Amino acid sequence: MAATIPFRQAHRQSSRLASPDPHNDLRPEQDHYIGIDVGTGSARACIINKDGDIVGLASENIGLWQPQQSYYEQSTTDIWKCICHSVHRALSQANIDSSTVRGIGFDATCSLAVFTHDTDEPVSVTGPDFDHSGNDHNVVLWLDHRPIEETAKINATKHNLLRYVGGTMSIEMEIPKVLWLKNHMPKELFDRCKFYDLADALTHLATGNETRSFCSAVCKQGYVPVGVDGSVKGWQDDFLKEIGLEDLTQDNFKRLGGVNGVVSLKSNHVRSSANIARTANTSRLESLRVHCQRRLQRNLDCMPGSLLVAA
Repeated sequence: MAATIPFRQAHRQSSRLASPDPHNDLRPEQDHYIGIDVGTGSARACIINKDGDIVGLASENIGLWQPQQSYYEQSTTDIWKCICHSVHRALSQANIDSSTVRGIGFDATCSLAVFTHDTDEPVSVTGPDFDHSGNDHNVVLWLDHRPIEETAKINATKHNLLRYVGGTMSIEMEIPKVLWLKNHMPKELFDRCKFYDLADALTHLATGNETRSFCSAVCKQGYVPVGVDGSVKGWQDDFLKEIGLEDLTQDNFKRLGGVNGVVSLKSNHVRSSANIARTANTSRLESLRVHCQRRLQRNLDCMPGSLLVAA
């Protein structure tokens, strides 16, 4: 039975004899932290102890789909599965008890992830029949260059916020891709979409939190922090309306994370997607573990009980 469950370790009888291999001995008194880095081709997990020593490393290749030239798509369901594999293997390398994990942080490529705001399910970005595509490819990869016209339209505004993304917005950033989706998706489907930078999407999958980080919103999406250049809400109403994304200004920009949903590394309420959490408490980690297990059991029936990112 145990052999059919990929993430169940075989039960070991306790022994009074000291193991000659230190990897066989659990050290629950040692705190550990997990860093997840999702690149274009793989998801990597790194486990460090409280002294900053790397004690576990693992990676898993992730899927990449190219439905046509210059179009590149991925799936957060597939990425999450690969993260789970990597974390489990990294923890297993040093036989680390998951109850010693105190925090987890995510970093990823500059890619757009799309979910429904009402049911929180992946929305396929594969056209032309988006809602009938038959796949869960809900990530427009950074490498995807489909929004050529949309990028030109955005940069033609010469809006002041472009100063904060290098003078012009790159075709590889999220806003041109969001605009492309609006121009090609059925309106009723686009109206149900919410949007994330991939790193923020992974934080959302792990915690259910809707916050976005300064790293993704300022550097890639045109968010100007409150108080900078007279910015009042961060997201710029006039810019979004000028380029044709006035839909996203509704409900205080809820589909982009909200007015108060973008946070700096100094926030005491959320953790940046690029920063390993240092103060996560046991109850939060337990919620994380339960949430992740439920999500995997729903989307990946072949992998029951698969996630050991925290306890």
